Amino acid sequence: MANFSKLIVTETGKRLLQDSFLSGETVIYTQIAAADHSYGEEELEKLENLEHIRQIQAVRKIERENGDTVVVDTVFDNKNVQEGYFFRTIGLYAKAEGQEELLFAVAAERSNASYMPEHTGITTSIQVKLRVKLENGETIQITVDPAGTATIGDVLDVKTWLENHMADRDNPHNVTPEQLGIEPGANHYVHPLSHPADIVTQDANHRFVTDVQKQLWDGKMEKDGNSAENTAVYTSGDSTNPTGWTDVAAMASGEKHKTLLNKLSTMAKNVRWLYKMLGTTNIANIGNGTVTGAISTLNTGLAGKEAIGHTHDNRYYTEAEINSKINLLTCTDASVNVGYTTDGVTKSVANNTRTVMTTITIAKSGYYILTADTNFSKNGTGFRLGTFSSTADGTSNTGTGVNVPANSGGMTTIQNVYLVRTATANSKIYFAVHQTSGGALNASTWIGVMPIRCV
Repeated sequence: MANFSKLIVTETGKRLLQDSFLSGETVIYTQIAAADHSYGEEELEKLENLEHIRQIQAVRKIERENGDTVVVDTVFDNKNVQEGYFFRTIGLYAKAEGQEELLFAVAAERSNASYMPEHTGITTSIQVKLRVKLENGETIQITVDPAGTATIGDVLDVKTWLENHMADRDNPHNVTPEQLGIEPGANHYVHPLSHPADIVTQDANHRFVTDVQKQLWDGKMEKDGNSAENTAVYTSGDSTNPTGWTDVAAMASGEKHKTLLNKLSTMAKNVRWLYKMLGTTNIANIGNGTVTGAISTLNTGLAGKEAIGHTHDNRYYTEAEINSKINLLTCTDASVNVGYTTDGVTKSVANNTRTVMTTITIAKSGYYILTADTNFSKNGTGFRLGTFSSTADGTSNTGTGVNVPANSGGMTTIQNVYLVRTATANSKIYFAVHQTSGGALNASTWIGVMPIRCV
């Protein structure tokens, strides 16, 4: 029988639980990996992946048990095992909806008793059950079921049969009172070993408390508590090099901390932008040293000045002339300034299949520079392609296709740049990707559109 340590939630797993608790997103358990590399228990919490992974199995079944416990189940077999190995480490992987999976928890086997033999015509199976139980807001205990590992599947059936048989109170062996030495008609009362909770009468001083309620109570901060060491998770709007002003909605009572902190960080970015626009020139000696004072003083000094003193032929442009010259370089119609899709588009891309990620509609005819940044999920096999296309199925390359080999060490990134002239308003251009990894991959694309000249 295998002897596993307590399953340790990794630091990345704790962050996943914290993010999911704050956002309300579901944690999805994806797969369980078996590795023959040994770790010290003190190393488990900081692991982000396992070394020497020998087998990976998708989670076969997830069941809820006793309300607050989730049983994660899978089965390993040796059908494709060419060299036997010991189960020295088991890793549970999980992810939030729409995110990449990560190493959620790890357990170390301490007895060298769990061995997966090579396949020699005899199939051996090892079933693994992980029980995940939430005890309070700060501690998540996950234990490996001591009866969850076996080398013969029938052992599990025998265990279930014995448990059901022991729980059968209907005299399955038809034992008579005489066989037990009980006189006929005697009142032979057997007190039950346990009672259901609903037979207990509750009052103001005696109440049942659920594990969820205990978790919520333990996670609350005292009214006079110090929150200096609490970690706040929010989307920051701040930037050390801002490029423009961002409007911020008024703060209101009843907002969550993450919303308030987002607004405050955006305000900080706006202050940085104003400071950047003001520049570093010292204006202490102009006016009263303030911006408005300096502008007022400069306007007063310019009052009454004539164009005759300038050196550009006394020539001033009208507003219409200036707008006409500006339009030679960029489009004045704000609707064509598509900008950069900061949120991006994420899709699952099947193997060897052209997939259109997004459609770009150009509101006004003219010349444009289109850019595309695409990240493929980690896989070291095959090639990755990104291309702009004039057809809705993405199959007609416009001469801008970028085809690169997969990155064996991490995600594969492709950058496309395309100079296009659109002859009509509301022209459509499509961006498509292609991959040959042998299976489906996730791809995320960010599109940028910069107008050069409208015609």
